[in-house]
Amino acid sequence: MVYTPELQNNHRQQRDYSIEELKKGIDVIKAFEGEDAVITAKKLVQNTSLSRSALYKDHILKEWNYDLWEARTLKRKAKAVNLRKYNNDVNNLTDEIKKLNDELEKTRKMIAALNKIIEKERKRKEVYKMDIEDLKEEKEKILAECQRLNDKLVMHGFI
Repeated sequence: MVYTPELQNNHRQQRDYSIEELKKGIDVIKAFEGEDAVITAKKLVQNTSLSRSALYKDHILKEWNYDLWEARTLKRKAKAVNLRKYNNDVNNLTDEIKKLNDELEKTRKMIAALNKIIEKERKRKEVYKMDIEDLKEEKEKILAECQRLNDKLVMHGFI
């Protein structure tokens, strides 16, 4: 989102005001309780005009509870790293899916080609079966003719 320079300036002034208000509240707490006083959100709400939710904004939290701010920042960075890792995993898986889909398509084409070859061979087989049947019939006819001629020869005494 793009902000106008006036709005950006207003935000900067509000942040600066909030930080100044926070520093004044911390000084008041330390003045009353001593330099080693534990600074809590409850005490800050009582001694400043800031709301509890405002105290937990990043720019203010960094000023009064650095450890919590650092923990949140590290957690955010860890989430960002995890998110990048997951995005990389998603991209890698997407690439793998594309490769597998391409391989699947190639395999389907190969199967279709092999099915055509099988069908062609089945038709050849049928043709060969019919040829064999024709040849068997022709062989039987020739054999019958040879037998008939042989019988005639035996009958006439040539054999």
